[in-house]
Amino acid sequence: KGKPAGEVHMPRVIVIGGGPGGVAAAIRAAQLGARVTLIEKDKVGGNCTNRACVPVEALQSTARLLAQLRRAQEHGISFKEMAFDLASAVARKNQVVEEIRMGIESLLAGNGVEVIKGRARLSGPNSVEVEGQTLTGDAIVIATGFKFAMPPVEGIQEEGVITPNEALDLTQVPPRLLIIGSAPPQIALASIFSTFGSHVTVVEKERRVLPGEDEEIRQRMGAALREEGVELLVEARVQSVKRRGSELAVSVVDRRGEREIVADRVLVAERVPDTDDLGLERAGVKVENGIIAVDERMRSSCPTVYAVGDAAGGRFSYEATAGGIVAAENIMGLESSLDRRLIPRCIFGRPEAASVGLTQ
Repeated sequence: KGKPAGEVHMPRVIVIGGGPGGVAAAIRAAQLGARVTLIEKDKVGGNCTNRACVPVEALQSTARLLAQLRRAQEHGISFKEMAFDLASAVARKNQVVEEIRMGIESLLAGNGVEVIKGRARLSGPNSVEVEGQTLTGDAIVIATGFKFAMPPVEGIQEEGVITPNEALDLTQVPPRLLIIGSAPPQIALASIFSTFGSHVTVVEKERRVLPGEDEEIRQRMGAALREEGVELLVEARVQSVKRRGSELAVSVVDRRGEREIVADRVLVAERVPDTDDLGLERAGVKVENGIIAVDERMRSSCPTVYAVGDAAGGRFSYEATAGGIVAAENIMGLESSLDRRLIPRCIFGRPEAASVGLTQ
């Protein structure tokens, strides 16, 4: 019958994932006139707000203050005694997370974005199944973030092997913490728990920490961590983890051979894109090693499906935000692109470090 005279088509955009990329895509599309539905299986804010950036930075700010207070006497400031309570610091962290999550929910509502809780799967290039109903739209944005993955190490499922999710909710400082790997998330947690009082050991298979980063940053960050008392085992690999009573016996192999390190907790922070069971094959979306292949417009091999953030191979929340804006603008008929060469690489340790562009 056709549209009534004067009726303007409002594009329908479906966003899967309520983290930085999904929220940015949803709000920008709504600002440009789209009807937007955002689907989130857990809590709005995604990994960044609930399990990564925000809680890490909340505890890092506590660690910075604690480190300063320990040097107060150098500034002529003295007090009789100082006590640190991790449970109180974690409670403050949870409050910060809650306030930011509420702010994000308010932003979405204020921009007219409909939020549905549930697990979504594509059923075609323009349709999504969620909680028994099928939604159709002009475009779909996938912003499902990352999930933690366990490395292929014998005994890695033992009790006491934790991910950052669990580390950020500990209420007692583990006396001995062994961290596998030294990417930016591991470095941030190493500096936090070292300041809180853990003896931290970092096991890295390369010759320096922070694989892939500029050599000078790697060298200086390693020196700073050692000054803080963090033990760095480089060119080393964890062979196995075994529970022995209340502690964990970790077998580590390095240039000197095999040795055992005893720890109270072992931290694993490897991340992989959370793109399993999304029904991508139903829409003909090309996936490589779990990463959705996209162009500079954030468009996948299916012209109606876009992907941003970790799902598209990103590493940082601000990259997801930028990608979400680019995807929304292209969906709404603007010309927008993301130049990945301009994305900074940030290390939220202590000290902080950052770089952009090519390494030497």
